[in-house]
Amino acid sequence: MNAVRIAVIIPYFQREAGILSGCLASIAGQRLPDATELDMIVIDDGSPVPPSVDLEEIMIDPPHSLRIITQPNRGPGAARNTGLDNVPPDAAFVAFIDSDDRWAPDHLATALAMLGEDRDFYFCDSDMPPSTLFAGLDTFTRIDGPSIFAALDGRPDAFMFDPAEVTHCMAREYLCQTSTIVFRWPCFRDLRFDTRLRYAGEDWLMWVRMAQRSRRICFSTAVNGQRGEGVNLYRGAHDRLSSKNLRRLASMVKANALMAAEPGIDRRTRDMCQARQKAARTEIAGIMMHPAGLRSALDPETARSLALLDEGIWLQLPSRWASLISAKLSARRNRARLGETA
Repeated sequence: MNAVRIAVIIPYFQREAGILSGCLASIAGQRLPDATELDMIVIDDGSPVPPSVDLEEIMIDPPHSLRIITQPNRGPGAARNTGLDNVPPDAAFVAFIDSDDRWAPDHLATALAMLGEDRDFYFCDSDMPPSTLFAGLDTFTRIDGPSIFAALDGRPDAFMFDPAEVTHCMAREYLCQTSTIVFRWPCFRDLRFDTRLRYAGEDWLMWVRMAQRSRRICFSTAVNGQRGEGVNLYRGAHDRLSSKNLRRLASMVKANALMAAEPGIDRRTRDMCQARQKAARTEIAGIMMHPAGLRSALDPETARSLALLDEGIWLQLPSRWASLISAKLSARRNRARLGETA
């Protein structure tokens, strides 16, 4: 029997030792079908703590293998791209896991069983205390409207998306936590993450592009991914007036522009992405009306990022401020009128 090879791509940038070893232990502990080989590729993205510190605690036995590739810090999308560039030519599947995350022991076995012979892309639910990712998403919790997925293979936790709905669903909500994704490598070997989206959205855009090219997408409601607490750009970028938040919002402006321009995207999906672009631009303008927010925007790295990700942002800022002020004055007048008639 020919072996099935899975390339596991692990971008690594951490400031504490001991995080990567837990991730690798969860990979090495997978209960795999016979004749399955794992090629683990750790991309050291200029990490302050080198991966070698954690590797002393891990034994990887044949036929599995572990490689370390080192590069200057360029962000998670660029690190994953380096991993994709180094996938073995005979790999059948690719899986992603962030270096602070963990897999349940049957994650890969479940993915392989559900992908079968004719499905291209798989993901599952993940732990996101105090709940899970799926529990907070309309796609998996709403009970009205037409069904957008159907039960698969008689498994209670296995489902297949309606091919006509999958791209819109992927663009509407962030459905796939990156560390739960497994896909058929030959179907997507030409796709790469957009490295301009260093602060947010690079993975979301990638899944939309994969959905648009595949449509044979399945998922499991099993919680087979566990989120970690290591370095995470997105989770650390929600102080509203911070430079990190401005860069995150600018990345989302660009990501939605790219989603809307994806070939074959339907009108409702394009309109939705453009509405999110407008909302993110309005939020950026609102932040920059605050003195602390404006100081954050004038940070050299942030100013460059804003200009790169949203061309013309500085020229359009006065008109956006004017629109925000007009909307606030209008809302104040409406409240005053309601008070007079109460």
